[in-house]
Amino acid sequence: MENYTEEKTELHMSPRLQNDFATAAFWARFIAIAGMATTLVSSLLQIIKGVPGAYIGAFVSVGFSVLIYIFLLKFGNLVKKGITNTDQQSFYEGLTNLRTYYKVVSLLLIICIGIGLIIFIFAILLATIKH
Repeated sequence: MENYTEEKTELHMSPRLQNDFATAAFWARFIAIAGMATTLVSSLLQIIKGVPGAYIGAFVSVGFSVLIYIFLLKFGNLVKKGITNTDQQSFYEGLTNLRTYYKVVSLLLIICIGIGLIIFIFAILLATIKH
């Protein structure tokens, strides 16, 4: 019987699962880098065009982008490292970063839905008051 109190450092998984995680890590890194780059370019274009409030919008947009995509980038890098070096600790840390990524995205989504609902309710109230 195996002793589960020992810290395992070697990664054990099938070649197909390793390939699937390696593919997921590649695309996570790609999406994170592309997402940060497009957010940065979009923010710079808004500032160059002189869109009102562009500085604040750019700062918030780039800030949230880095906050969100840094966890996705860490996931990709650490999972790749874990698979390449058969290092369970790196692999686990990568999955933890993916979990954090989904928590942050979910929280921001809930906040946006809440703000949208509040705006919708106020719009209905204003429409009923005007008539």
